[in-house]
Amino acid sequence: MSSAVSDSSSAGNRLQTTPALWQALRVLLGFLAIGCTLLPIYAYYLQPWLEWQWTPLDQWLAANHCLIEAWCIPQFSQQPVLLMALISLLFFALAFHRHGPLLPWVDSAPLLTYPPHGWRSWLAVALFGLLAFVAVGLQAYQLLWLAVPAVSPWLWGLGLFSALAAALLWDAEEPAVLLRTLANGLLALALAVTVMAVAAVLSGRGPLAWGILLAALLFFAVSSFFSYRCRTFLQPLDHLAMLGLTLMALLLGLRYLWSWRYAFIGDEWGFFEIATTLIHRPELYQTFTTHDSNGYHTVFSSYLQAWTMVVTTEDLFGWRLSSLLPMIFSVPALYAFARWWAGRTVAWLSAGALAGSHMLLSFSMVPYNNTQALLPLSLGLGCFAFAIRRNSRLRFLLVGMVVGLGFLVYGLGRLAAIPIGLLLLLHIWPESTEDEPTAAHIGEEMAASHSRLRDALMRMVGAGLAVIFGAVAVAAPMLFNLQNWQDMMMATPAESEVLGQLDPTVQMWRNVVLGAHSFVSNQKFTHFVVGPYVDPLTGLLILAGMGALVGNFWRRTRWASFLLAGWLLIFVTSALQQYDHVSNTRMFLLVLCYALFAGLGGTLLLRALAAP
Repeated sequence: MSSAVSDSSSAGNRLQTTPALWQALRVLLGFLAIGCTLLPIYAYYLQPWLEWQWTPLDQWLAANHCLIEAWCIPQFSQQPVLLMALISLLFFALAFHRHGPLLPWVDSAPLLTYPPHGWRSWLAVALFGLLAFVAVGLQAYQLLWLAVPAVSPWLWGLGLFSALAAALLWDAEEPAVLLRTLANGLLALALAVTVMAVAAVLSGRGPLAWGILLAALLFFAVSSFFSYRCRTFLQPLDHLAMLGLTLMALLLGLRYLWSWRYAFIGDEWGFFEIATTLIHRPELYQTFTTHDSNGYHTVFSSYLQAWTMVVTTEDLFGWRLSSLLPMIFSVPALYAFARWWAGRTVAWLSAGALAGSHMLLSFSMVPYNNTQALLPLSLGLGCFAFAIRRNSRLRFLLVGMVVGLGFLVYGLGRLAAIPIGLLLLLHIWPESTEDEPTAAHIGEEMAASHSRLRDALMRMVGAGLAVIFGAVAVAAPMLFNLQNWQDMMMATPAESEVLGQLDPTVQMWRNVVLGAHSFVSNQKFTHFVVGPYVDPLTGLLILAGMGALVGNFWRRTRWASFLLAGWLLIFVTSALQQYDHVSNTRMFLLVLCYALFAGLGGTLLLRALAAP
C-alpha cells in the first residue's frame, strides 16, 4: 500500500517538474535568441551610428565576411550577421513551439452555399451579372483590338456597379450577413470621412470644416453602434482603437509637412503639375493611361491626388497629404486583419508600429504616387479578414476589387494579388477541429473525407469566381492594356535599362539575398529616407514573431498562411528590383508585413514577461 502511494506521489512529482523544466528551457532559449541579436544590432545600428572603426569585432567581420561560398556576391559582406539573425529566429521558434493559446482559434471557412432564391431574384442577379460581364468584355475588346485603345470611365463604372448589384442581390437572401457587411462598410466610410475632416480642419478650411468634423464624428458613433448591434467581430473598443491609431498616423505625418528637407528634388514637380491640371482642365488627360515622368503611374492615380487637394487645399499641404493618406488608411485595415489573425493585443501593436513607421512617414513626405501601392495590400488584407468569416459573395467580390486597384495605381500594387491569393487558397479549405484525432475518429474522418472535399471545392469555386471577377472588373483598363505591361517590364531586371552588365538572373538572386534582411539593413537610401526600415527593438520583435510562426507552423492554417504569404511577398518584391541594389523606395510595401510580425513578437514577449 505504501509502495503504491510512493509510486503515485513520484509520478505526480514528475508531472509537476516536467512543465517547470520545460518552462526553464523556454526561458533559456529566449535568452539565447535575444543574445544572438546582439551582433546584428551592433553591425546594423551601433557601428554606423558611433562610427567605430576596426575594433576586434570589426576585424573579425572583415576577415569572415563570406562564410558561405554560394552567397559570395558583391556588396554583401554581412553574412555572419545574417547567420546570427537566422540562428536567433531558430531559437525563438523553439522557445515558442506549442506555446499554449498562441493565437485565437481559427473559425472554419464558411461554406459558400446557394441560398434559396425566387425566380425574380435569380433573374435580377443574372441580368446584372450579364451587364457586368458585357461591360468588362467591351473594355477588353477596345484595348486589345482597336487601333487607338481608350476606355471610358463611364463604361468602367458601369461594370463595377453591375457587379456590386449582382453580389448584393445574391447576399440579400441572407439578411443577417448582408446587414453585417453594410455595417462594416459604413464604419469604414465613417472612418475615412473623419480622417478627411480632421485634415480639412488642419488645412485651415475654417468653420465649415469644423462642422463637417462634428458631423463625421457623429456618423462614426452611429456606425459603431450599428456595427455593435449587428454583432460583427470588431467591438466598439476596436473601433476607437482604429480611429485613434489612424489619427496618430495623420498627426505624425503632418508634423514635418513643411520641412525644407522635403522640397522638390526631381520628379515631384511632374506629379504636382498633373494633379493641378486635373483639377482645372481634366479633359487634357485620359483617365486610364500612363502619363508621368516614370511611365509607371496612371492618370487615375493622379486623380486621387487631385481629389485630396480639392477637399483640403490646392497647395503643398493637400498634395503631400495625398501621399500620406494611403499609409494612414492602411492603419485601420491592418488593425482589422491583425484582430482576426491574432487578437486585439497584436492588432494594437501591429497598427501602432505601422502608424509610427519612420520609413513610411519619411517616404510619404516626398509626394510620389508610389505610396498608393499600400492600399491594395492593406485594404485587401482587411477585406479578407471580413470575407473569410461569412458566406458572402459581396465580401469576396470586394476583396477582388481591392486587389484589382493595384493595376490602377503604382505598379508594385499588383503584387498584392500574391499574398492575398495565397491566403484565400489556404483558408478556403476546412480545418480539422482536433490536433490529433483518436483511432475512434479515423473511420468517421475517412467516411467524411469525400464530403469535405466536395464542400471545399464548392467553397473554392464560389469564392474564387467572385474574387477573380471583382479584380478583373476593376483592373480591366490596365489588365488588357499591352502597352502598360511593356512599361511595367522596364521596372524589372528582365528589361531594366539601369542594370549595367549584370545578368538578370544573377541580379534577381542577389536582390533576394539582400532583401531577406533589408528590414534591419539597407545599402541604398534615397528620397530622404535614412537608416534601416525599423529600429533595433522592432527588429528583435520581427525575429520573435517570425520564430513563433515557424515553431507553430503545422498547428493552424492561420499561423502558417501569413508566414508563407509574407515571405513570398518579401522575396518577389526583392527579386523584381530593377537596380543593382535593393532600394527602399521599392521595398516600402513590405513594412505592412514587418508590422504584423513585430506585433506578434511583441505580444508573445509581453506574455512571457507577465507569466508567473
